[in-house]
Amino acid sequence: MPQRFQPRQEFFEWGSMEWRVDDSLAPGTGMSVAVMTLSAGQSTPLHRHPNCSEFLYVQEGTVDFHLDGQRAPLGKGDSALSPTGSVHGVSNPGPVAAKLVLSYSAGERIYERV
Repeated sequence: MPQRFQPRQEFFEWGSMEWRVDDSLAPGTGMSVAVMTLSAGQSTPLHRHPNCSEFLYVQEGTVDFHLDGQRAPLGKGDSALSPTGSVHGVSNPGPVAAKLVLSYSAGERIYERV
């Protein structure tokens, strides 16, 4: 029978992360998937993951994706990749919350704010 996971929620000043799977929910998974809600007018801190890449898919709204000093506007259905170790972040210039699906190539991510 397929395993079901109880999501784990984290709340921040900029929005929230709902972890659907990672090593804390399913030990040994070796990957992470989360749904991010980014509040209107908010930004995540610039950061990097030295042990994994991060893929993001915009499910709702519009965001600006920041990668190594460059900015790319993304809308519903767009996606982007942050390679391992790259400095990145997301901002929401819109009037409503944006929802993104994030996938990481490690089950336990290392997060370094820059």
